[in-house]
Amino acid sequence: MSSAVRISTLLLLVAAIGCGGTPAETETSSPAAPDTETEAPTAPAEPEASALGLPNERRVGETLITGGQPDEATLRRARERGVTTVISLRADGESGYEAAAERALVEELGMRFVSIPVAGAEGMTEDNARALDEALAAADGPAVVHCASGNRVGALVALRAFHVEQRSSDQALALGRQAGLTSLEGAVRAHFEAWCETREC
Repeated sequence: MSSAVRISTLLLLVAAIGCGGTPAETETSSPAAPDTETEAPTAPAEPEASALGLPNERRVGETLITGGQPDEATLRRARERGVTTVISLRADGESGYEAAAERALVEELGMRFVSIPVAGAEGMTEDNARALDEALAAADGPAVVHCASGNRVGALVALRAFHVEQRSSDQALALGRQAGLTSLEGAVRAHFEAWCETREC
């Protein structure tokens, strides 16, 4: 090998080492590639970004968020993310709950507060379902509807679907489950059956 060829080869090796790899590696890899690979999974975090942190949080459509009792941090996050109305289905005295205290905080944060006390299975009524519908219709934007766990919310959403939206009992129950209905499904189903005994369903 001539001295000129040896010098050229040495210069190529020095250049490759200075770039942090062999000539083949410098052609096939890019310093930016690892960064884009590690950032890709966390960049478009749409579900995470929209979650408020409610216990058993569910989303029904674009504007209805259901779940359990929100704390102050959750309510602040809700306001930051465009929620305009908070609807509570809890009754005063229930595990120390006070609607007035929640109302004060919600209104201080600039949102509207609505209380529709629903006492378990006994509160599964058409009147309560229509009250929920009116509150949602008056909400100028996304609304949070909560009870202690989300179960009563799902039940009332099912009743609203049945009585107001004229859905079948099966469709209403499916929507209720989507909104958090669990142990109250039997009570809701019994309500539908009693209703249909005297009316055409």
